[in-house]
This record gives sequence, C-alpha cells and structure tokens, in this order.
Amino acid sequence: MVKKTSTEDKKMIIDLIAKLAILILGVSIYDSNQNLAVFIILIGLLAILLDK
Repeated sequence: MVKKTSTEDKKMIIDLIAKLAILILGVSIYDSNQNLAVFIILIGLLAILLDK
C-alpha cells in the first residue's frame, strides 16, 4: 500500500468534515422543513457514496 502524502490526508479529512456537515445541516433543518432536509441528507449520502 502506497503511503499518502499529508496534503492528501488533509484533503480527505476536510472532505469528510464537509460531508458530515451536510448531513448535520439536513438533520437540523428537518424540524422545520422535512422535504428540504431529506433532500439535503440524500445529497450528503450520495456525496459520501460517490467518494469511495
């Protein structure tokens, strides 16, 4: 296995945080606007799945 550079690791961590933030945003909106929240959560999950 090839060791990644620290910049790639940082980018991966930032991407992960951004995706988690999208999911958390969706959950926080869920109380007031469920349709929008579900849409945001689906986008977040899709981003995580496509990143693999």
